[in-house]
Amino acid sequence: MADLLRDLGHLSRLITQVAGPDLTRTEATLLGAVAERPRRITDLVRLVGLTQPRITTMAQSLEQQGLTLREADPADGRAVLIRVTERGRALLEERQRRISDALVASLSEQRLDADEVVAEAAAKVRVLVQALEPAPAAR
Repeated sequence: MADLLRDLGHLSRLITQVAGPDLTRTEATLLGAVAERPRRITDLVRLVGLTQPRITTMAQSLEQQGLTLREADPADGRAVLIRVTERGRALLEERQRRISDALVASLSEQRLDADEVVAEAAAKVRVLVQALEPAPAAR
């Protein structure tokens, strides 16, 4: 288990390096979460694991960069949702392309089938994610 956790942490750091300097790892995580769907600050606190003031500051920074927008939550007018902009989505796609290109190039240099290796790894990681993800009622 320790080897798995160490390697996942190392992989996360490598992905951040390959993705480029345009976002920190935490900013990319927050932006990715709101790209899935608009979210409240309280949801982002739980997902990202930072304090509410820190998430608020990050959300404001991403908004100033034109990567997110704040909008009223239609389910609760007192709450605010953070939503990704087209510019934010394009940045995430560019980062994903950089990561994919670097991974495919490295695997090809090792004479490995990149599609096969990535598909197998993705399936195994998905099992781990599902094992740790809270049940829908617990969210």
